[in-house]
Amino acid sequence: MAFSARIPDAAQSMTPMSVGERIDVVDILRGWAILGMLVVNFSHDLDWTWWFTKLWPGTADRAAYSLLHFFAAGKFHALFSFLFGWGFALQMDRAEARGVRFFPLYARRLFVLLLFGLANMVIFSWDATLVEYALTGYLLFLFRGRAPKMVLATAFLSVCYWPAHDAAVIYNHARRLADPHTVEATRKADAKAETEEIASKEDELQLRTHGSFKEFVVQNAGEVAEGFSSGGFYLGLLGYPFPLLLLGFYVGRRRILQDASTYVGFLRKVFGWGLSLGLMGNGVGVLVSRYPGTYQAPWARSWIGDAAFIQIGVPALCFCYASAIVLLAQKPKWKVRFAPLVPVGRMALSNYILQILIFDLLAYGLGFFGKVGPLLGVPVGLVVFLLEVRLSAWWMRRFRFGPAEWLWRTLTYGKLQPMRCDPARLPVVRALSERFDSPYINRRKP
Repeated sequence: MAFSARIPDAAQSMTPMSVGERIDVVDILRGWAILGMLVVNFSHDLDWTWWFTKLWPGTADRAAYSLLHFFAAGKFHALFSFLFGWGFALQMDRAEARGVRFFPLYARRLFVLLLFGLANMVIFSWDATLVEYALTGYLLFLFRGRAPKMVLATAFLSVCYWPAHDAAVIYNHARRLADPHTVEATRKADAKAETEEIASKEDELQLRTHGSFKEFVVQNAGEVAEGFSSGGFYLGLLGYPFPLLLLGFYVGRRRILQDASTYVGFLRKVFGWGLSLGLMGNGVGVLVSRYPGTYQAPWARSWIGDAAFIQIGVPALCFCYASAIVLLAQKPKWKVRFAPLVPVGRMALSNYILQILIFDLLAYGLGFFGKVGPLLGVPVGLVVFLLEVRLSAWWMRRFRFGPAEWLWRTLTYGKLQPMRCDPARLPVVRALSERFDSPYINRRKP
């Protein structure tokens, strides 16, 4: 079976997805991903000590860090990447169903996302997530009309990129250490690299804690320019997040999430395998690589740990969590319990940007950077998420899109998009509100 690539020309253009067209369980997954990324960011990134291969001295902070690294770090970013690929497939299917040209519109959509990502990297912090999605999104166009097996095979090969790359680096490094003619120079180079990295991190720490906003932006702009001038940055995208986008694209075209009730058996298998491989991969990754630490661990052991953690443990637990939520969401009671995540997921981009704004305010504006350990970072992140839940519920009762989503659509379609809910559409909005009625969400109508 092959995916259809035929997109007939038509005078009409695609319109933004309406409330009634959204896939409810996907909004739940997006909300879950926002929650996880927020908690991880606030518990890890407010704590700068891991930059220097240190941990907070308290047992509770060490335990919190280890648990977060094992069960959360990377898993929610992976889910967000997967859902981005799924969304690409959904938009493609909508274009085919309506008989319109897909490439011009989605290419503009990705370009606008790229601009968002660059602005985020320069103004706030070195977070290339949106840029990565925009750049790798263009590669998905190559898989229109390709057989499902080819998509999966490409995803598998892409997953192998970083392990193969690191294996080659380790092999060459081991050869230089084994060669009496190069061993001394190699050791000196390693020591110099470690010293320079620590000095660079100390300089950045000084900038983040005492620098001005202008200095911060200038530093970020320089890092962005340096990163984009490196071919390694673009090649690295093939290893991550491109495989996850491909898997999301595959699942979207096979309509597994759209028709989840017919894939219960498959989802149960994903949950079982994801749990088993996830526990194994994360266990090996944490124990073997002695995370955190780049130069502290022996090269080979560090590579084995990183490969097990990033290439196996992270995606496996990501799919374990996702399949569990999809299975539970098939039950009415659980659908109600997941209701608070729905509006968060419907304005996921806005919430993602908002959490970055709040993080920067707390970390740099109020000076909490480096003063909050992992244990305290978790409740701080949860409080911020609860604020996003309330704000999202309030906003989506009144407006069609989140503010960032509205700007994204407006720039994509080249004209102002209607923001407030159309009175003619209120019955649909109210019906969806009743379907997801929850004691945790205030259901007053505007």
